Amino acid sequence: MGFRGLRRRVTIASPLGPIHLDLTIDALIDLEPTRRGAHLSRNVEALADAALSAGGTAPSLESLLDGIARALLERHPYATRAWVRAAMVYHVEVEVPGEPGLRGVEPVDVEVSVSRSRGGASEWRVQVAVAGMSVCPSAASTVSEMLGTPREASPSHAQRVIVRGAVTTRGRMVRIEHIARALASAPSAPALTLLKREQEARLVLHAFRNQKLAEDIARDALCALARLAGGCCPEALVEVEVDSMESIHPHNVYVRRADRASGILPLC
Repeated sequence: MGFRGLRRRVTIASPLGPIHLDLTIDALIDLEPTRRGAHLSRNVEALADAALSAGGTAPSLESLLDGIARALLERHPYATRAWVRAAMVYHVEVEVPGEPGLRGVEPVDVEVSVSRSRGGASEWRVQVAVAGMSVCPSAASTVSEMLGTPREASPSHAQRVIVRGAVTTRGRMVRIEHIARALASAPSAPALTLLKREQEARLVLHAFRNQKLAEDIARDALCALARLAGGCCPEALVEVEVDSMESIHPHNVYVRRADRASGILPLC
């Protein structure tokens, strides 16, 4: 039990200087059956404790959230486990593979959660959602047969896709930037905020040369995350969801899969 939706602005150190993040935080503890309730004001105090110990600027988001979890356990001696979850919009530089100059610092939706028990290792779950573009190879193949044109030069329907991936590990947190870039490599092309006319044309041509079904995007995202997590934690849980906002249907295509990194890598 505890509070959900606590809002705080925090400052995190980075190689480029301080980063200010607006976090929406859930701060929770377990409660034994014999207790009627908890001193919930201590959950808010735990956030202040972690910020104070960081000296105003935390060295990392990981250390800040883990510090909140530790403070929750210190302020609630009757609790055996604490959970902290933070949601935010983060900005990550992504690029189009093989297309020099096609890159941008793009907003991604992020959720980071840590679960800590007394005397035990922390468990981390980092979820990132990125936007991209897909081009349907099935429709392109049919049009190609009808017109007698190469598939990559044939008209097809394109749509915006949201690729959401999560990695759960014990003892260490996989970096947000690494997950975001792994996911951005999965669609036919990543979505970029700023595109001049020539850049727009290059992005479209890249996507049509890289046609993918939603299922293809999910497989590629799974493999990218499994390679990312498998090196440090083979038993990491990898989850992927793809929402394809179809342009020729009044409904969306949805794909989901979850598995251990060790179970995914042999299939990649």
